[in-house]
Amino acid sequence: MIEHELQKLFQHAVKKLGELPEQVSVELEHPAASEHGDYASNIAMKLCKSLKRSPMDIAREIADTIPASPFIKKIDVAAPGFINLWLSDAFLWSEVQRVLEQGEQYGAPVAPQPERILIEHTQVNPNKAPHIGHLRNACIGDSIAKLYASARHDAKVLYYQNDVGQQIATVVLAAQKQFVKREDFSSLIAWASAAYADIEKRMETDETLKNEKQNVQLKIAAQNTEEAKFARKLTDEILCETLQTFSNLDIAYDLVVRESDILKAKLWEKTFELLKTKKEFYQATDGERKGCWLVKIPGAEDKIIVRSNGIPTYTGNDIAYHLWKFGVLEDFCYFQLDWKTQSQPLFVTSSDAGEERTDFAPADQIVNVVDQTQTYPLQSVVESLRVLGYENHANNYHHVNYGFVYLSRQTAENLGIALENGATQVKMSGRKGTVVSVSDFLHKVEENLRAKYGDFENIRDVRNGAIKFELLKYNTYQDIVFDLEAALNPNGFSGPYLQYAYTRAASILNKAGERKRSATETPQDMTAELPVLRMMVRFPEVVAATLYVRAPHLLCLYLFELAQTFNLFYNEHRILESDHEAQWLTLTRAFQHVLKNGLTLLGIPAPEKM
Repeated sequence: MIEHELQKLFQHAVKKLGELPEQVSVELEHPAASEHGDYASNIAMKLCKSLKRSPMDIAREIADTIPASPFIKKIDVAAPGFINLWLSDAFLWSEVQRVLEQGEQYGAPVAPQPERILIEHTQVNPNKAPHIGHLRNACIGDSIAKLYASARHDAKVLYYQNDVGQQIATVVLAAQKQFVKREDFSSLIAWASAAYADIEKRMETDETLKNEKQNVQLKIAAQNTEEAKFARKLTDEILCETLQTFSNLDIAYDLVVRESDILKAKLWEKTFELLKTKKEFYQATDGERKGCWLVKIPGAEDKIIVRSNGIPTYTGNDIAYHLWKFGVLEDFCYFQLDWKTQSQPLFVTSSDAGEERTDFAPADQIVNVVDQTQTYPLQSVVESLRVLGYENHANNYHHVNYGFVYLSRQTAENLGIALENGATQVKMSGRKGTVVSVSDFLHKVEENLRAKYGDFENIRDVRNGAIKFELLKYNTYQDIVFDLEAALNPNGFSGPYLQYAYTRAASILNKAGERKRSATETPQDMTAELPVLRMMVRFPEVVAATLYVRAPHLLCLYLFELAQTFNLFYNEHRILESDHEAQWLTLTRAFQHVLKNGLTLLGIPAPEKM
């Protein structure tokens, strides 16, 4: 990666200045204005205090000390002490050749040591249809998995199936009572959502019904009962529909982890015995928490892990679950599901029988994509790992949190959702009836595309690209307001804009036909294509940075700027039948490769036609 090569040159020059503070490091950034170069460093300003010299003097000495390099065209110094650097034309054109040689591998980071990464995302309770909030979770997790896989890591995607909780008991009871008829709904998920809401409302005033639910829950927990068998069958059918929904967006999984298998394997009981040997894990003897077991959390309130009635909290079970992920507790057996929800194999855990496998646990790193409201419980899991002495595991537990998804006023109206007076946006709320299921949302986006452009061959690709990019283009920490008009705008910061830039490049190359020859030698004049070249060579470092912080929005921002730069070049220059046709076609091919590689990492299709 060119950034690393340049850092080495800078570090070599800086070392010649004498003894320096250890905490001072050379950092390179891209200047906002292209006239200030491809890279800039403020290292001179960092060193002025310790060297007792002016930043400009230090900057000039560093610039003069950096040896001649085939990478560098020019080095300059600017007040108050920046060192600006321009890449050479020869290097920029050689990078074009590297793009064409490496194809879909270009830009993929190479991990020093490939690791097994378990990425968990999307979990939807079986009492509700997946909605647009779950969709943001899935898109983030899917992109992160693709980034890890591109770096040659063994990335496995997990889906946690809640098949024994209170929601399950309620849905099973609803199926037994049939207050809401299954045949009145087009899908099992739609029925489960309506039936759950109906019976929950009934239980508010019906104590007998509430007691029946508790009885069902106990029988499901007992495992070998008719209720437990029915619960397994029902939750599997609901999960199958859920996975098919995400498959419509080309989002796939490797393993379903059943909560019932965690209970059967007694992972919590084994974890509880381990925790009780640690002083940071204690039982409260007085106050509101008397009888509860808690873990000490540095800088926060101690977290209840076991309630006073002896039942572990969700966090307690989560600690056990993650000890399995890291291989501390024994592994499950597995078998392959034949649900036909995706093209790649899908496995499920089993505590009874099945094949032994070594490709899921233990993990070297864990990534959990969970909304920001779960930050404290997940922090409790991490601290519990530390309490148990698994410091390395705690450091390799990563929480990617994300904000809520709101709908803009116009989008809510488009989807048939009523807004409160004066409201400019609406939040997903089952109680208020403002939840939009993923299936309904996909249908509505397609309807909007057809209304704008008629029916066309790649409508599914454009639909998926529009939705995914709109959900990924913001920092995951942010709450977002999804605006359908913006998501579908082919001239804005959108998925269709990037897809159209790709198809434009494809169209140029198709028209060139047999003339699609390559220019291998560095062109004498690169003035016109220089902005595109300077953007393209940043791709590997952007991918590496995106993976390092697990933040797909960084890649979205870069690809949009790259597409803008190419479109400006296209609008200003006639590529075909020009005096520079060979080199500009070569540039177009390279741009197309880079853009497609980036879109692939976001899980967005790159259609040849739109």
